Amino acid sequence: MLEAGDQSDVLGVRDGLNRPEPTSRRVVRLLLARPEQQDVNDIEMAWAMLNCAEQARAARFLFEHDRASYIVAHALARIGLARSARAEPRDLEFITSREGRPELAPLVAGPTSLRFNLSHTRGLVACAITSQLAVGVDVEVRRHPAPLDVARQHFSASEGREIECLPAEKRLGRFYCLWTLKEAYVKARGLGLALPLMSFDVAPLADGSAVLITREQGDRDENGADWTLRWWNLKYHAVAVAVRSRPSEVAFAVSAGVRIGALIAAGRTGGENQGLEWLGR
Repeated sequence: MLEAGDQSDVLGVRDGLNRPEPTSRRVVRLLLARPEQQDVNDIEMAWAMLNCAEQARAARFLFEHDRASYIVAHALARIGLARSARAEPRDLEFITSREGRPELAPLVAGPTSLRFNLSHTRGLVACAITSQLAVGVDVEVRRHPAPLDVARQHFSASEGREIECLPAEKRLGRFYCLWTLKEAYVKARGLGLALPLMSFDVAPLADGSAVLITREQGDRDENGADWTLRWWNLKYHAVAVAVRSRPSEVAFAVSAGVRIGALIAAGRTGGENQGLEWLGR
């Protein structure tokens, strides 16, 4: 099982995060999948989930691994959202918010409170789903060496100094931990480049959580205590989620190593132990 915060080559979660959550807490549902672990049937089923616009965009990718990542990520979103909304995956429609963020359009049965965010990089895709709360997710593949010039240019001064003071073998992991946490928060805010990465700080903790530190001269409209940040350091990837809710009010349910075919089969049979146990009915 993956220790939140520590490195692992296994996609999973800490036992404490994988148990049923108290009903008083809002649940953030995180799907993680490796495109290369999907077989031909998985990819074909994922393709069939997409609408015409998504299929056209997928077809424009030059490289097969980029195309597969896009297809799997968007199929994950459709399956997860449809299960939570009690709808068919291909029937879902999406709109773009004023900030340019994709959102689930109101369903036939009425307005939906579901919120989601996607991220994909080479070898890993992620989809975070919750109800009503702003949420962002980011995944990155770690590439050697640690890009210290990027940290100097885009991180806060204190974060840049922190990375440079670390032993060389620890800089890579710290850089991508900070980078994904910051990107997840920016995506949750939906402000894009209007919210510079250096306008706030994140402080990862050993238990897989992180503290958000906003500054009056920077991200002054937000209180860091109103946000929950989580991070996972996998063998080749970094993963982070940010959600606008206090840590005591939110719980995480992570389904990892997801196969598209298994998710679809679970939805058809009602199998709660086939990767959809956290979605419920």
